[in-house]
Amino acid sequence: MTALFREGNDWATFKVVKGKAQLQLLIIGAFNQDIAEVRSGLSQNETVIQFPGDIITNGTAVIAE
Repeated sequence: MTALFREGNDWATFKVVKGKAQLQLLIIGAFNQDIAEVRSGLSQNETVIQFPGDIITNGTAVIAE
């Protein structure tokens, strides 16, 4: 849940692709305050940005830690 946010009426996250943040729309199933079921939009083992805040936008260079 820490990586998810609303983009209009959709759920979204930023995934890391070749060192840059990429906005990714998602289809979410069941969720609570701790976890969410991602039904579509991400593949297993993709890296997402937790707590992206306002500083991360589509195309922002990032370093995975």
